[in-house]
Amino acid sequence: RCRLMRMECINMCNSLEFKKIHIMERINDKIVPWIVTHPGSILKCELKERGFTQVAFAKTIGVAEKDFKDFLNGKRDMTATLAKKLEKALCIPYESWMSLHKGYLTTKRLKEQLNGTKK
Repeated sequence: RCRLMRMECINMCNSLEFKKIHIMERINDKIVPWIVTHPGSILKCELKERGFTQVAFAKTIGVAEKDFKDFLNGKRDMTATLAKKLEKALCIPYESWMSLHKGYLTTKRLKEQLNGTKK
């Protein structure tokens, strides 16, 4: 039932955004990722690779369509409940989703601090 786990978005998606994932920049003599990637962007790519539509997948995992689309577009945070549903549906471990989200929050906070802004 489970497909081989593939979290390297560069291999899954031809989106320019994902090609920039590994580019770093220097801010105030600190090296930080050039782009801050929300787990929703990664999930959007995974769904595309597996041939799922966003609406159908949201129904499959029992999440409201608007809430799910907001997550995919980076407007909502990952929750433990969503991570468990994703693990069950995609066979990608709960811990992986939570780690992606933690990395996103950490990098976002670091960039905001170094730039002196809050978004």
